[in-house]
Parts: sequence; C-alpha cells; structure tokens
Amino acid sequence: MVLPNFLIIGAQKCGTTWLYNMLNQHPNIFLPNKKELEYFSYSKNNQEDINNYKEMFTSSNGQKAIGEATPSYFWNADAYLKWNNKPDGFENNIPKEVYKALGSSTKFILLLRNPIERAISAYLHHCKKRRISLRSDILEVGRHHGIIHMGFYYEHLLKWYEYFKPENFLIIIFETDFINDKKQLLENTFNFLKVDNQFIPKNYNKEIHKGMHRLKVNNNYYLSSKNKEVDLSDNNKLLFINEDTRTQLYEIYRKDIKKLSQLINKDLESLWK
Repeated sequence: MVLPNFLIIGAQKCGTTWLYNMLNQHPNIFLPNKKELEYFSYSKNNQEDINNYKEMFTSSNGQKAIGEATPSYFWNADAYLKWNNKPDGFENNIPKEVYKALGSSTKFILLLRNPIERAISAYLHHCKKRRISLRSDILEVGRHHGIIHMGFYYEHLLKWYEYFKPENFLIIIFETDFINDKKQLLENTFNFLKVDNQFIPKNYNKEIHKGMHRLKVNNNYYLSSKNKEVDLSDNNKLLFINEDTRTQLYEIYRKDIKKLSQLINKDLESLWK
C-alpha cells in the first residue's frame, strides 16, 4: 500500500485550504478527497491505525507526489505552558511519529502568517463555530483551541527539525509569497515536489474558505455588518480587538518571531511588527 511522501503541516489559518485545493488539481499529485485526516495528531501507533491511514491513499494511480494536508500537525511545542491547552489524546510528538511511519525523506510544506493575524483569524473561526463568544477577550480565551499557542512558530518548527533536515521543508510566508504572487508560489511548490511546474490550477486567484469579514483601522479591529453571525444592532461595526490588545499580542510573540527569523534566515521581525 502507498503512504504519503509529503505533508502540508500548517499552520492553521495560513492558507492551507487554498493550497490543498490547488495541489489537488495537479495530475502528478495525489491528495485524499478529505482534508485534515488528523492521523498523526491522534495516532495510537498500532497496525490497525496505520492500515486505516493507508486506505486513504489506495485510489492513487502512480502520481509522483502523494500527500495530505492537516494543519494541526505543526502544533507540537511544549513551551509557553500558559497558552498550551491541547485536546485530550493529542499526540505529544507528531514529528517523531511521522518520522517512524513515513521516513526521513518526507517533504513538508509549511505556510506561516503574522502570528497576531493568525491568532485573530483563529479566534474568529472559533467564534463562527460558536465554540467561544464574540464578546470574549482574545487574551482570556486564547489558551483554548490553540488560538495563541499555535503561533509560536519557532518552538514548533524546532521540534520538527529534531527529526527532519531544513531542506525537507518548503516554508511559505503568507504576506509575501501568498499575497503577492500565487502563481510563483505554485511554481515553487511544484518544483519542491518535483512535478510539472508549468501546470496552472483553475481559480488560483480565487479566495477559498473565507473567514468573517473584518476591518482594521489604526490597529483596531472591527467586525462589519457583512457578518450574519453577529447582531450589531444599530451599529455597522463592532470593535472586538483594540490597539492595546494587539500590542499585547505582539509582545507575546516578539521573542519567538526573532528566533524564527534567525532560524529560517528571513527578516520576519520587520514584516510582522
């Protein structure tokens, strides 16, 4: 049976759904019809589990690149315990389990976004799912669902680097690679997977899995009246994160951003300030 030779591992709310849909169109790439298999997130390490996982790839038909996309795979670090509240049964060392099951040559695609913006997007995602209240303070509920903890990219990536070499990773930066030139991003991804890099997916400039509509004014964030999920009464916008809260979020991530910049040799401090 076939197993994946690449994984899209995250991060959550950084464009993984869009990338999954684009790669799924390529004739030399196979992805299961279901995104977010979560196999390694909750692996029980038994033969029945791995056989069930293999079943997801039985319909592949000789494609060169075989993969799956589960953003929670990137969520690994034990650092910053104040913000760490993983679900019961969540695997403590996903990179180790991936290494054991798929081997050292596995490739990884990792999309990263300003961790403040990622946390805000995750907060709104869970509000939309009614897991938390829209009236709640992100700093008070941020411990839940990985809202804040998933953004400590340096710590999570460091855990992956314990088992895999940096050259196994294609790291895509949302604000530059994703926003500025999706066509070039796809070409780089196809090159990384060693498939035809001239293939152009349909609707590659179309937004997929759009979140709640929000406005940013001078580092204050508002929900607009375009959102059916929130009753704004007589107002056409609702302040849900103010400038002071955003500053606090920056301070939470500042050291991690600096370390990540040095680790992957990109000036993310300037980009994400």
